[in-house]
Amino acid sequence: MLNELQALCREYLFEDKYLVGPSFLAGYDVCQALARRAGSVINLRPTTVQGIAQGIAALEMARKKITFLNAYLAQQVVEGLVQELDARGRLSYFRRRHLRPGLVNAMSSAIFEVRSCGITSADLSRDMFAAADKGDEFIALLKAYEDYLAAHNLIDGPGLVKLAVDIIKGGSSPRIYIIPGFLELSPLEKQLFQGLGGGPGRVFFLSPLPAKLTGSPSCDCELLAWINQEDCPPPFNDGTVEMFHAYGLTNEVREVLRRIHRDGIPLDQVTVAVPSDEYRGAFLNLSRELGFGITIMEGIPAALTRPGRALQGLVNWVREAFSAASLLSWLKDCRLLLRGPASEPLTPSEVEELLLRARVGWGRSRYRRLEVLARGAAWDGDDAGYSTNHGPDGETQAVKAGALHAVLSEFFAALPEMDSGMVSLKELAEGLALILQWVEPARDELEQEALGLLLRRLRETSRMNPIRLPLEEALYRIEALTYDLRVGGSGSLPGHLHLVGYRNLVWSDRPCTFVVGLDAGSFPGRALQNPIVLDSERFLISPG
Repeated sequence: MLNELQALCREYLFEDKYLVGPSFLAGYDVCQALARRAGSVINLRPTTVQGIAQGIAALEMARKKITFLNAYLAQQVVEGLVQELDARGRLSYFRRRHLRPGLVNAMSSAIFEVRSCGITSADLSRDMFAAADKGDEFIALLKAYEDYLAAHNLIDGPGLVKLAVDIIKGGSSPRIYIIPGFLELSPLEKQLFQGLGGGPGRVFFLSPLPAKLTGSPSCDCELLAWINQEDCPPPFNDGTVEMFHAYGLTNEVREVLRRIHRDGIPLDQVTVAVPSDEYRGAFLNLSRELGFGITIMEGIPAALTRPGRALQGLVNWVREAFSAASLLSWLKDCRLLLRGPASEPLTPSEVEELLLRARVGWGRSRYRRLEVLARGAAWDGDDAGYSTNHGPDGETQAVKAGALHAVLSEFFAALPEMDSGMVSLKELAEGLALILQWVEPARDELEQEALGLLLRRLRETSRMNPIRLPLEEALYRIEALTYDLRVGGSGSLPGHLHLVGYRNLVWSDRPCTFVVGLDAGSFPGRALQNPIVLDSERFLISPG
């Protein structure tokens, strides 16, 4: 692929060339690999399909005042529409299966897949579905989603590509677009590049496999069949592939580092392909412990950062009925200081002493005992009541108790009431966002990025999702944000070990590659079928 790309860059030396990848980081790594091979490359820029579509449609969106709706917010919209249809009694087939978050997410995924084929609700009929009532409800949900976008002047990812397709019909861009043959494209995206290549623009598809092999595998099953073909080249048996095993994840990661050190391989010549975030976390911890640089293409979950752990601790505090033990565990785990108004910050040990002296235990109401302690009284026992605590130590403790009571009162004021077992997801997300920005200092760029993303996602949740849910389900959804959001993603850098998910290994071209986690529990991972639109129904809906 790099040979073909190098030839194109020489032929069209001064023209603007855009290398299309699944992300800017993937395209950046390919450009870096080409520069190492060719010596110099000019006017080659990494981009994505959505980036191309935004460039084409930006003026039209500005003229019509259309706002882009990202994938997360679009999913929130679908969830709200599902709740609305259910409240109106429009759902019977899906209602029988209980509207759990997993089912709603699958419905959202199915809607975006259909829209990525350029299909609208008007193109669907109930006969395309195995169950007619399922077809009616899915079409109604898709129609409601289309109406919502139109009514609020919004456009989602598939809609953006469709708008770009419509615009280029009047004249395409003169740029050159280069697409690796193994990049998966939706039917709408294929239409976009067909339109771009129909005028002065040119579109080149690079071969995904050696040219002497006929055909190209489009899925893992076909790839295995290709490997077993007689014309597949035999192994070289030149020692370029080695296998080793280790007992446990940590030992495996350490063995990778031992071999790099033993063979004297520079870190920036090594790529490590990983199957899961557990491996990313292990390498990241060792890099901090041993002091070497590391880059991670996909980044790490926010749950592995202090802001992510702080949000998880807040969720757990609410889940455990505001228990003092949970509050202390949160402060100690995240090494947080509570700073009251016009007072010195309180350490976890000072908070623990105050909560024990006030005998808070659990529950919102019992934290009012801190107010009594702040007035200079001490709790003598369950039946004895309060007694006055005089002296310098008592005065100091009263000041600290007042500061702690003020901080926690602000926390409770931010959170909604939960006595009924139901809670507004909007109000809960707003409250947790307020608390998170008060108590979590960001120490480095990674933590600042994690904190900013978590706060933005919590505010987006509060803006787009006004539904009421059982408390446990609402807490689960907010806690899931720490695992879904990824931070610290980076392309490969000089002097750094580079980690990629094994599915993205094709975008890396360093001379030494380690593939870890090749055990049955980790590799190749789970592939789940969308339960909403079955394979038999997909054939009827669209070949794409």
